[in-house]
Amino acid sequence: MIKKPQKKELGFIGYGDGIVDNERLGMGRFVYYNNDQDPVNGNPSGADDFYQFLTATWRNASPVTYGGNGTAAGTACKYMFPGSSDPGGFGTGGVTQAAWDEASSGNVPDDRRFLQSAGPFKLQPGAKNVITIGVVWARATQGGNLASLALLKGADYKAQQLFNNCFKTLDGPTAPNLTIQELDKELILYWTNPSTSNNVNELYNEDYDILGGADIPYKFQGYMVYQLKDNFVSETDLYDVDKARLVFQCDVADGVSQIVNYTNDLALTALVPQEMVNGGDKAVSYTHLTLPTNREV
Repeated sequence: MIKKPQKKELGFIGYGDGIVDNERLGMGRFVYYNNDQDPVNGNPSGADDFYQFLTATWRNASPVTYGGNGTAAGTACKYMFPGSSDPGGFGTGGVTQAAWDEASSGNVPDDRRFLQSAGPFKLQPGAKNVITIGVVWARATQGGNLASLALLKGADYKAQQLFNNCFKTLDGPTAPNLTIQELDKELILYWTNPSTSNNVNELYNEDYDILGGADIPYKFQGYMVYQLKDNFVSETDLYDVDKARLVFQCDVADGVSQIVNYTNDLALTALVPQEMVNGGDKAVSYTHLTLPTNREV
C-alpha cells in the first residue's frame, strides 16, 4: 500500500480530500539536457546521471538553478523555463521569482532534450499505479513562436479538461430528420425526431460529470435555421454575416431564453462569454416557410 502524502508535497493533488480515487501525482520536475557530452548538462551516461536529471540535479550533482541555462549558482528550482507560469514560486520553494525563459536569457539554441518526472514514491510489491501521459502539439501559421505558444496553451487547456473529466465527452442532441418541400422560389422545411433519436419529443437530457463536483445537466432548448452562402460554410462560420444568416429560431417554453457559452480566448488566456441564443421562449415549431431561395447572403 502506498503512503498518501500531504497536499503540501510537490505534485500531489487530491490526497486527504475524502473523494474516492481522486488522488493524483502531478509533474514534480521538468528539466532539459543538451545532446552533447558536456559534463554538466550533456547526455546522461549511466543510472546515476539519469536519476539525477529526474530529480532536477545536473550530472556533476549540482542542483538545477533558476535563470540563464540553469547551471550557474543561484536558487534551486524544479521546473526549467517556466516563463511567467509560476507566479507563486511553486517550483522554487514558495519564493516568487522573475519570469524566466530561454529567449530573455539569451541562451544559445541547441539540440535540447526534455525530461518530466513525478515523485519520488514507493511502489510496493503487487501494487499498481496508473500513469497517464498527454502530449499536445500546436503551430500557428503566422505570429512567430509566441503565437504557436498561445495555441499550445489552448490545446493544453482542452487536454487537461478531458483528463479532469476522465475523458468523458458529451453527446449532443441527435440531428433531426429534415424534409424539404419546394414551392415557387420558396422552401418549406419540416423536421422530426425518429424513435432512434436521443431527442424524441425534445426530451434530450444529458448529465456532464464533473470530477469532484456536482453534475451539470444539459437539456434540449430549441432549433436554429441558417441560410448559408455555399456548401463550404462550416459551423464555425455561422456567426460570420458574410457567410451565414439566421432565418428562423424557436425554443422550448421553459423560462430560458438566453444561452451563453464560455470559450477560452488564447490571447487573453481567459474564458470569454459569447451569447449564442436570445430566443422568444414561446414553443418549439416543426415547420418553417423559408425566405425566397434567390435571396443573397
